[in-house]
Amino acid sequence: MVPEGSYYILAIPLETNGYLPTYFGNSIYWEQSTIVILGTAANPYNINLFATEQMITGNGSISGQIGTGDFSAGMLDKINMILKNEQGQAIGFVHVTAAGDFDFPSLALGTYYLRAEMPGVTSDQITVTLTEGQPHAEIVLTYSGSSILGINDQPSIVDSYRVYPNPVR
Repeated sequence: MVPEGSYYILAIPLETNGYLPTYFGNSIYWEQSTIVILGTAANPYNINLFATEQMITGNGSISGQIGTGDFSAGMLDKINMILKNEQGQAIGFVHVTAAGDFDFPSLALGTYYLRAEMPGVTSDQITVTLTEGQPHAEIVLTYSGSSILGINDQPSIVDSYRVYPNPVR
């Protein structure tokens, strides 16, 4: 009883360890998935869940909030936050709560990549580095309806700048 049209099919594991949400076409990102066009049956639509690499635990953590600005917050719990290690290998995911919160506790120190994943919505990939001096990172993202944009609390590399010569063309 599904109307004709184009669809993404997403399988989400009940547990958040060992496997990632995976789209038909065996991809963790909707942009790389295979679109299903109803009207021409091609059953079965098999999905092989994408296995995670091993996550090393430690004293670090990453948590954050996805805000909606003026957009409806009713879709926040449809977002999965994907965590990758320094080599870019997916090591885990969490479901974002209806309030927009997410948390990765007990991470080893090092560099990680975060990306919010929701069908039809583009997302920034956020780089987070956990160090002895900064073992926790708080990430702030904004969901604007067609994209999820991010800013984290990592200190800026540039403290100040000066334009020369003045005036500049």
